[in-house]
Order: sequence, then structure tokens, then C-alpha cells
Amino acid sequence: MQATITVDTGLRQLLQPLLAVRHPHLRPLVSVRDDARRLALYYGQPPACEPGCEGLRGAVRAIHGAGLWVGDLVSCIGLDNAGRVVLTGVGSTWDLRDPFAGHPAAHTYDLRVRWRQQGDLLQLDQLADALISCP
Repeated sequence: MQATITVDTGLRQLLQPLLAVRHPHLRPLVSVRDDARRLALYYGQPPACEPGCEGLRGAVRAIHGAGLWVGDLVSCIGLDNAGRVVLTGVGSTWDLRDPFAGHPAAHTYDLRVRWRQQGDLLQLDQLADALISCP
């Protein structure tokens, strides 16, 4: 799978730790190529499922462990070649606009990663257990 997005220095830096995240329910980002204006993100196949992988919940936990977030969880849900429900395209739809820019208390650029991760967990809790659990 490939996604093409506009080049952004902050995004390029955030994608580096995502390259190392692996989980049976996550299509891993395997390479990032760029030209003057676009980034091309290439995703591979997830590894085989293993006992205790925790399904999508475990995949989200792995992403959070790298200091990142998913974003729009529902748009990242797909199937792999084996028919398993996986997260796919993580990083390709990230909106890096500072959600608190312009607020009088905000003095620095702040992505509020914890706040975004909490949003992932709220979305995850709204999904059916059959979808997020590994059989």
C-alpha cells in the first residue's frame, strides 16, 4: 500500500519512530520517500498473529508506546491479506496543526500528543469488541 502526502518537516520527523512500530494488527510503515513537495509512504504486511496480541487495542498500544497516535481510527481500519482486521495507513492522515494555536495560554508549538492518544482510546472504546479483539 502507498500513500502520498504533502511534505512537512514535522511530519517527516514523526514518521521516523513509526518506521520501528510492529504489531500483528498494524500494516507497518516500511519506507518513506520524498521529492520536493510530496512524501510517499509505503506500508508492508503485518507479521503473523501471536497469542496475547490484543488485536487493534494492542496495535494502538504499540503506536502510543512510540509516542505517536492514530488519529481518525475508523478511517485507518482495514483488512490484511489474511483477512485480519488491521490498522492501515497510520501517519498518512495526520493533521499537525497545533490544536491550541492562538489560545492565550499557548506559548509554544504543541501537538498535545497525550490528548490525541486519549482521542484514540475514546474511539477504540466505541468500536465493537468483535472488531477490535483477536480471535
